[in-house]
Amino acid sequence: ATAPLTLDEEWVEFKRGELKMFDNGLAFSELYDCEEVERQGRGLFSRFLTRQSTTAASSSQQYDTPSRLRAIVDNVVTKNGDIADGVNDDSGGFWAKTGADLGCGMGCSGKAFRSCVGHLTGVDLSPEMVDKARELKCYDELVLGNVECVLRKKSTGSKPCKNKTHGALAYQKFNLIFACNVFVYIQDLRNVFYDIRQILDDDLGIFAFSAEFIDIDDEGEDDAEPYVLQSCARYAHKRWYLEKSAKEFGFITKAFEPSPLQRTYSGHRVYGVLVVLGVK
Repeated sequence: ATAPLTLDEEWVEFKRGELKMFDNGLAFSELYDCEEVERQGRGLFSRFLTRQSTTAASSSQQYDTPSRLRAIVDNVVTKNGDIADGVNDDSGGFWAKTGADLGCGMGCSGKAFRSCVGHLTGVDLSPEMVDKARELKCYDELVLGNVECVLRKKSTGSKPCKNKTHGALAYQKFNLIFACNVFVYIQDLRNVFYDIRQILDDDLGIFAFSAEFIDIDDEGEDDAEPYVLQSCARYAHKRWYLEKSAKEFGFITKAFEPSPLQRTYSGHRVYGVLVVLGVK
């Protein structure tokens, strides 16, 4: 017999074929995730995604989450003429004077949103990713740190946070905050939603993100967890939890566009979703 690799009770083993790629400490199991990693020059260009299919996929928005999210945000802003009109006066043509890209990685999401933001700040936990994002030259400022940490003014624990960038965004105001492929690695989103609402412009703020959810109507049940840890090491949040959290912290849902993934959890279909929230 051999000793277990971990004593962590939340440890989840992958089943055969579920894990397609592991890069930068994160698990990737969907085509759009793997394509994005390989398009950035990382990954192994394995049999799962050949060089030819990667090139073809890059030209399609099917796998390009940042560009798809940007298109939805643009549509929301166009419909809400007061948002664009309120910012364009002295912003050099940008409808958002200030923006923040949470979990910016190598900068793909920043590149997609760059043309609509006057001053763009990128945040990522990985020094390597921040260095790559800097090379892309689409950010005015880059912050190295945990997304939850840089958003919060005060530490939630009994001991003060030792992270030098703790609260780096907590004392600013933003017109636009977006997060692509980040919330699937955060269990409880309530603190994140709360902190983002505190720094989002009260009149013109837009909060856009991608997530995964399962549509299980168990809200109010005593043992109902608002999220599940999938075998691919990504969190899927309950749909009611996403909607309830948005409403609880004063957001208004402007867009909620789901698409089914090739994955299930306990017999329930898992969906990818692009969400745009506003403050009025």
